[in-house]
Amino acid sequence: MKVFFTIIIIAGMSITSIYANNELKKDDTEKNKPSFYQVRAKGYQQNHWFASIGVGPSLYFGDHDKQIGVGKRISYVINASGGKWIDDVFAVRVNARFGQMKGLTQYGGTNGLSTGVLYRAQDDLWYQKFNYFTAHADFMFDFTNDAYGYDPDRAYHLIPYAGLGFISATNKQGGTSFSPNLGVLQTYKLNDGFAISLDITGSFFRDKVDGEVGGRNFDGLLNATVGVVYNIYTGRR
Repeated sequence: MKVFFTIIIIAGMSITSIYANNELKKDDTEKNKPSFYQVRAKGYQQNHWFASIGVGPSLYFGDHDKQIGVGKRISYVINASGGKWIDDVFAVRVNARFGQMKGLTQYGGTNGLSTGVLYRAQDDLWYQKFNYFTAHADFMFDFTNDAYGYDPDRAYHLIPYAGLGFISATNKQGGTSFSPNLGVLQTYKLNDGFAISLDITGSFFRDKVDGEVGGRNFDGLLNATVGVVYNIYTGRR
């Protein structure tokens, strides 16, 4: 009987010791477990720079463009950008675009960036076409990560942004103006390095850019580009 109780006591002490060691290991694991912020920070240390390029249609809103159909005002735009994610929600980027504007002007001949082709004689309206260059600094907000939490495996992101820059007609009759812009970038992850993107941007600028000062203080531009985003890794995965 004494031997039996001795065995029970020894067994109990062993079980207690094993349980205590497991609890200590569990506590140590919990204490050493990285926080949510540390996990996401590590991810953005590895993947916080990006570059993109895209192409798509451009639609100009000038002084007389309501008198011509939208289809005759659509042209092209090419954009390129590079930036950095500050954390999982906010980013900054620099975006440059080169494109073409098409519309109407009352400055005929070679004035007002006219093509020299008459559109409607009774209104003295001429076709207008000219190239432009624009550059913006944008502040970006990842709505998807903010609303649903950071997930490194998430495929789709909705990213509104706002920016400020300038726009300039490349033809000598045109002008240069400051140009605020608002837009929405949508990306779909293909793999760790690449994503496809749809970037829609609206901007406005002073009337003088097209070489004709009309009845409005500002003209507008709407761009939509489809492109590729390349994520530049700066650390080990």
